[in-house]
Amino acid sequence: MKVCKSASRFSPIVAAFMAILMMPGISQSIHSGMGLAYAQGNRACAPYFVAADEALQRSRDLQEDLEKEEEYFATLSARAIQDSRQITNLRAQIGDLQVLIVFTVQGSDARKKLLDLQKVLEGRLKTLTDEEAKLVAAIPKGLADLTSARDAADLGQRAAQDAIARFGSCMADPASTIPAPASPQISTQSSGGSVFELVDVKSDPAAPYSYWTWKAGGGQIEYREPSGLSETFQWTQPPQRFGADGFPIDITVVSKSIPGSRANAGMHVGGDFVRTPSEGGVEALSENGQTVTKSIHLNVSPGRPVSSPGDYYVRVGADYGPSFVYHYRVSR
Repeated sequence: MKVCKSASRFSPIVAAFMAILMMPGISQSIHSGMGLAYAQGNRACAPYFVAADEALQRSRDLQEDLEKEEEYFATLSARAIQDSRQITNLRAQIGDLQVLIVFTVQGSDARKKLLDLQKVLEGRLKTLTDEEAKLVAAIPKGLADLTSARDAADLGQRAAQDAIARFGSCMADPASTIPAPASPQISTQSSGGSVFELVDVKSDPAAPYSYWTWKAGGGQIEYREPSGLSETFQWTQPPQRFGADGFPIDITVVSKSIPGSRANAGMHVGGDFVRTPSEGGVEALSENGQTVTKSIHLNVSPGRPVSSPGDYYVRVGADYGPSFVYHYRVSR
């Protein structure tokens, strides 16, 4: 979608601010700092600064989650390799002991010591074999979680870049006026502006995988492990058409862990529109067999009048899993 002006048309101040926002380790807030000073020149752009600030923070959070998943998977793989090597060595040692035992006099102290040592090594072998089996079983989910975290981090980075560019586009246009985010209410009429018509709905990815399943057309995504751990993501479907006031959407997350474990399920609404409240989602943390349900009511709106036809997208789904993309097109 083409909503941003060429970077060459940004003022030097805006261009500098955009560069600062994208620097790692920079923390910005609408309540203080250079961002607020820049936004004061055109207060109508403040909502887009807030959106950029929050999108950037969200991107950083997703990057931190990715780094944790990478560290976890690397540790998981290293432990599995280490256990495999130790198992191979123990089996070789037990084999050598069995040869010695055969040639040792029955009833002798030497034979007794060798048999005792064999029992110790066999006990270690069983412990390592059980641990290796658990690690190997955990690798597919670890890899799936790592892949989902990478996808989420990539999506978060693109969303932050888009939000920053939109703020810069607003600041570069002194005549720009952006109304405050609409209160949660639905409007299927144009309200004097453009009407957004639903073109299609697609899942991302296109087909279920691992333990993930979903309803065709959206509305619910589920994650189910054989162990009993489960996560459910539900939302009310966006409308076929809406106007300047946007539309409401309710999202619910249900997280169910198993004893001795935890499950943290989160889902958010993203894309090309302004969300109210601005956090745009909810998380549910379940521990030690709990079932935890969290919900939030949101309003999704254009944020500013749309001057020309174009394509717009709303993404709804799990933070580290599948999502649905609702494709809208502006009609007059």
